[in-house]
Amino acid sequence: MLKAIRAERTTGGECCGAITPCSSWAIRLGNTSLTPGHACDAKYLQQADRLEGSSGFGAASAQTLGHVELYEGALDARRYQSILALNLVKSAHTFWPSGQWWYQQDNASPHTAGTSRAWFHTHGIDVLDFPPWSSDLSPIENLWNDLKRRVYAHHPQTMEELKHFIVVEWQATQLSFCSHACLSLPQRLQLVLANKGHKIKY
Repeated sequence: MLKAIRAERTTGGECCGAITPCSSWAIRLGNTSLTPGHACDAKYLQQADRLEGSSGFGAASAQTLGHVELYEGALDARRYQSILALNLVKSAHTFWPSGQWWYQQDNASPHTAGTSRAWFHTHGIDVLDFPPWSSDLSPIENLWNDLKRRVYAHHPQTMEELKHFIVVEWQATQLSFCSHACLSLPQRLQLVLANKGHKIKY
C-alpha cells in the first residue's frame, strides 16, 4: 500500500488524499497445452487456463480523481521510481498546490531500496513510517475494491478489454465515494486504537 496524505480543515471536516500503485487485476485466458509424453497430435492437446493481469497506480482525494497508470510485470525499484516520477509529484501538486504533504508506503523491497530512498530525498518528499499491516487505514483500498467489482462486472475476455474497462470505470468513479472513504479516516484511526491495533470493519 502506498499513499500520500495531507489532512486539512474544510467546511466538511477533515479530508485526506491517497496515491497508490498497489492494485492488480487478473483474467483467466484459455491456452492450449500438450499432455506430457505425447507428440503434438491434436487429439492429445488439451485446454488449460492461464492467468494474465495488469497492475495499476491511481490517485484520488476527497475532492478529485487523478490519473490511473497501468503496467505489467513485476514492480522493481527502477519501475517504482519511474511511476513516482510520472505520477506522484504531479498528482500531489494537483490535489494540494501549496503547503506540506507526506507520503506513506509499506515495506516492500522496491519501496525501501536504497535508490528509492535516495529518490525521495532528492525530490524533497517526506515519507511517513507506517505499520506493516494497515489496510484498514487506507481509504484507497476501498476504491480499489469498488473499481475491481465494476471492472469484473463487464466480464473482460482479453487483456485489451481488461485495460479498457479499468480506465472506463476509473473515470466513472463517483467523487462522493472517494469523499466518503477519505473523510472516514479519523474514525478509522479511533477504531483501530480502541481495538488495540487489530482489524476493524473497514
